[in-house]
Amino acid sequence: MMKTVASFLFFLFIACVFSASKHAKTAPAYTWLLPPSIINCITKEDMDPKLFDDAVKFWEDHGHVFLYKENYQGDICESETPHGFIVIKISYSLDYYVLGKTEKIYIKETNEMRGSIIYLNYYFIEDGLVLTHEIGHALGYDHVDRLGHIMNPMRPDADYYFY
Repeated sequence: MMKTVASFLFFLFIACVFSASKHAKTAPAYTWLLPPSIINCITKEDMDPKLFDDAVKFWEDHGHVFLYKENYQGDICESETPHGFIVIKISYSLDYYVLGKTEKIYIKETNEMRGSIIYLNYYFIEDGLVLTHEIGHALGYDHVDRLGHIMNPMRPDADYYFY
């Protein structure tokens, strides 16, 4: 009888440990002190501006605020250190299997975000899931191993869920 109770408690403990992490809310590893502005530097000939609007709305619906957001062609698009901005650009030089890449500008000691540049692979420019995922990196989120989560790096396992 004692072995049965001990076995039951052991398996109950293991189940609690594994289920606790499944429902934990995702938190950014890097943080912005002030809301960033987000600028889409990709022309409407290369990417439908609605993809940008939808990706930004996804993150707004999940509690993020952007100071300023616009489809824009200007000086900030050429900056290598866009402090206070998330800048989205097209890349013709990423390897085919690299759908997007985000460069973070941050203070190493505090993980405080200062700016970010998102490069979207030209071949996958119309994939809104990639843009939404990369904006997640620019907001400070790392990859997670959760089925269906927007920050899951495995393409077949990613979707528009955020929990």
